[in-house]
Amino acid sequence: MKSKPVYNPLTLDTSARRHVFVAEGQDAVAALNDIVYAAEQSNTANSKVRVLVACSESVLIDALQMEEMDTAFYVAGAERFIWEVHRMLRNAGVAETRIQLALAGNVARSVYCIHCGTIDGLVEDTTHTCTRCGTVLVVRDHFSRYHGAYMGVRA
Repeated sequence: MKSKPVYNPLTLDTSARRHVFVAEGQDAVAALNDIVYAAEQSNTANSKVRVLVACSESVLIDALQMEEMDTAFYVAGAERFIWEVHRMLRNAGVAETRIQLALAGNVARSVYCIHCGTIDGLVEDTTHTCTRCGTVLVVRDHFSRYHGAYMGVRA
C-alpha cells in the first residue's frame, strides 16, 4: 500500500554542518553506529555531531533550540518512537529533507482506533482490541504519518 512507510538505509547528509542522532534502545544505537562514525570522520572545524539516546520530548526540544538550520537529524528506533520524534521535529520547523528515519528494535506497530481516536502501541497481530473503547479492530496496512500509526477499523 502506498501509505506504508519505506525505510531506506541512513546516509550521511553531506550538506549538513551539524548531525544529531536520536536513538531508542540498543538496537537503534547499533543501527546508527556506522553513520555516526561516518559523520565523525567527515568532521571539520565547523561541524558538530551529537547523539541522544532514549531522550524525552523536553531533551529533544532543548537540543533543537541549540541547533541551526543546517542540521541533519537521523532517528532510529521502534516505529512509534521514530514517528513521534519526526512529528516533534516537523512541528519545530525542521524540513522533511533534513530528517531520516530507520526502523530498529521492536517491530510491533502502533494502531490508531478510528472509532475513538486512541493510539495503542506494541501491537503485533492483525487484529487488536482497542484499550479504550473495546472495539475489535482489523489492523490495516494504511499508515498515517500524522498519527504515526496504522489504521484500525472495526473487524
